[in-house]
Amino acid sequence: MRRGPSLITTSAPASRSAAAHRVALPRKNGSSVPATRLAAAADASSFAASAATLAVLRTSGPEPATPAAKRRMSTEIVEGLRYVAGHEILRRIVACTATSNLFNGVWTSVLVLFLVHDLHASAAQIGLAFSLGSLGGLVGGFIASWLHRRFGSARMLWIGRAGLGWMLLAIPLARPGWGLVLVSVGQFVGSISAMTYNIAQVSYRQSVTPPHLLGRMNASVRWVIWGTLPVGALLGGWLGTRHRRACGGIHRRAWCLARGAVDRVVAAREAA
Repeated sequence: MRRGPSLITTSAPASRSAAAHRVALPRKNGSSVPATRLAAAADASSFAASAATLAVLRTSGPEPATPAAKRRMSTEIVEGLRYVAGHEILRRIVACTATSNLFNGVWTSVLVLFLVHDLHASAAQIGLAFSLGSLGGLVGGFIASWLHRRFGSARMLWIGRAGLGWMLLAIPLARPGWGLVLVSVGQFVGSISAMTYNIAQVSYRQSVTPPHLLGRMNASVRWVIWGTLPVGALLGGWLGTRHRRACGGIHRRAWCLARGAVDRVVAAREAA
């Protein structure tokens, strides 16, 4: 693993690969069942390709330090959580990302319902809108290094969330027909926002954490930030099935999603 300024440069290509994967799959998934099978096969093949490329790597890093004595897993878990909670910047990054993922869970649960019931979009239109929107992830991966050189890590975090994230508000303001373009625009800028923010925050986490704590730090952070996604998904499903009157119309749904976006911007501002 690399440390220091090169982290942003080395993280960006891997993130671009993931973004390219997301561009192709939604378009296929929105077309037909055979295309969905093809997309699933391509997804599985990508894991085989990853395993093959890892197998031929010849770069070796420093040998991990041998622990003085065998330690209980619970002790190491507590140590990782304590390190993250005690680090002021990491604590704020975790709060920002967890808040973002919570509302992402809500948003992704109701987004397809919104597109189908309110915008009357077909499966192909939805797949195309998602693919065009996912192109923003590729753009974010390419500009991440430039943003880091131009503004630095701290401002890059702020730009990634508060500076660009508000464009997601274009999605609930979309109208049937050509108004569906707003969905792609919102997703495009939102993907740039997510990609640049994630590259910056993951690289920062790795750069400030002692090598012997990297695994425990990442496990602790991921336990919190990914743990909010299913909670948001459950909340979104509940809103979509039980309270469609409250958030059913386009303008009312816009207000429901806007509240989440505002909370995300506030959390990002505090983290930066």
